[in-house]
Amino acid sequence: MAEARITLSEHLGMNTGKRVRYMHSIGLAIQNNWKNKARHILGDVSASTRTKYMHAIEVVDYNENQVIVRLSHKFAAMFEQGLGPNGVGSYGVFDMRKFLLDKPKGRSGWPKMGKKGKWRPIPFVRGKEQMAETVRKSSTDLAHDDAELEKRVRAVQGMKKEVLVKPFMQKEAGSWKVIRAGVIPKMIVGPRTVYSINPETSVRTAVTAQPHKTDLIAGTKKMGGKFVTFRIISYGGKPWYHPGIRPRRIARLVVRDIPKLLPDPRMLVK
Repeated sequence: MAEARITLSEHLGMNTGKRVRYMHSIGLAIQNNWKNKARHILGDVSASTRTKYMHAIEVVDYNENQVIVRLSHKFAAMFEQGLGPNGVGSYGVFDMRKFLLDKPKGRSGWPKMGKKGKWRPIPFVRGKEQMAETVRKSSTDLAHDDAELEKRVRAVQGMKKEVLVKPFMQKEAGSWKVIRAGVIPKMIVGPRTVYSINPETSVRTAVTAQPHKTDLIAGTKKMGGKFVTFRIISYGGKPWYHPGIRPRRIARLVVRDIPKLLPDPRMLVK
């Protein structure tokens, strides 16, 4: 795990109690600086992801001689160290099935073994604006009609709880209505290239991904103000390629800046 550690080289003329409070205050200053950097550097990810990373920055230990500030969550480590084919600490395109299916069955009972290998359902939870963007991507039939497309977006955003959203919607009296029954049509799209470029080595990795033909919004339910779509990932289906999560290395910047936060040069940075 990424961390910043400071150790006192001498007592600085303070008693034990005062040194403990002193080290704790230094730890809080490092923590705040780390969060400020994360807020800026992680500006390209969702607000919820940024918040999870920042919550993982903790003053995990301090005493009269040292203080340790650490990024203490595996989810945050993916954005700090990168995520790729070999897990956290690597970077590049990878098949998500390796991490979602190649592990022991958990308390939830997933993954399960089917006729074609392991499988499990994956929920995609979207907020109102995220769902609007998904509807726009899905509505290939209205690609050149912005006015009608926005009407459809508003219709989906205003759907009632537990109503299934179908890819095609009916237009009644000038407005779009969610179809509640009928066969879910397939959205035929061509193959696409999934690639990533390692910012540290400039190495490019790429694969050609065959499309999943189920429409992006097919089967979506509105639950508690969120839009939830379940999809099945399995070894009997197509790979789920992910471009990888590039490493941010924010901790390195934090450690580099520590001397600026230290009120006394007789403190050591590790």
